[in-house]
Amino acid sequence: MGAALTMGLGQRELEGIDTALEILLRSQPCDDNPYEATIYTDNQAAIRATCQPGRSSGQYILRRIVRHLGLLRDNRSRWRVRLQWVPGHEGVPGNEKADQLAKLAAVKATRRTQENACIARISAPNQTTPHAV
Repeated sequence: MGAALTMGLGQRELEGIDTALEILLRSQPCDDNPYEATIYTDNQAAIRATCQPGRSSGQYILRRIVRHLGLLRDNRSRWRVRLQWVPGHEGVPGNEKADQLAKLAAVKATRRTQENACIARISAPNQTTPHAV
């Protein structure tokens, strides 16, 4: 379940879940009342994987999700977050839109990763070539 989930179609759902959690982390309530958020996914493997993430390098999305869930479920956070499975796309209002948003989140995350890698290459000095004097 682990590495295969993060490499294929499940990666989109994981990126969508992660993006939703990041939004919640950035929007902490100002008052003392508890707030509830439910993140829906039609991918049961994604929900199970958040409970038992692997340790391989391909699990970076799961580790980020687990870390974000921990921050949101911390006693100081006023969020009560729940991951909820919903059946496939047919006949479930809003599920097609959620799938589109998950795909968009995956594309944006891929672009961010590529941009960060490019910036890192530009700003890191080339240590294999001697510097001109």
